[in-house]
Amino acid sequence: MGRALRCGRGGIVGLYRLIERHGRAVEADLRRYYSVRLRDLFTGDVTMRELCAYVRSLPQDGALGRAVMGEAAVYSPEVHRLTDIADLLQQHNYIAVRAAGGKARKPKPIRRPRPPVEGDA
Repeated sequence: MGRALRCGRGGIVGLYRLIERHGRAVEADLRRYYSVRLRDLFTGDVTMRELCAYVRSLPQDGALGRAVMGEAAVYSPEVHRLTDIADLLQQHNYIAVRAAGGKARKPKPIRRPRPPVEGDA
């Protein structure tokens, strides 16, 4: 989602494309988090710069994040690290049981969602 929400060079075009593809999600998040509507851009209540700032700062797990990233949007970096820790603990327990002469199945890593490949959707 990172590149999709940047408003640097080509920001207006990028924002236009984002709205074109995910307008309902953008509208929903703008209303939910900022009490702003897309039409406020045309009434002069919101500038293009403000709209860019709002969209750029939308939370990853909002409607737009889910529209762009799928189920990976709710998987924050912190959750990824916690999942890594859980995997390591499972491996540690497996090794400890095997070292003590016990039988154990090799643990499978916890499934992590992957963001969609750009161009999908």
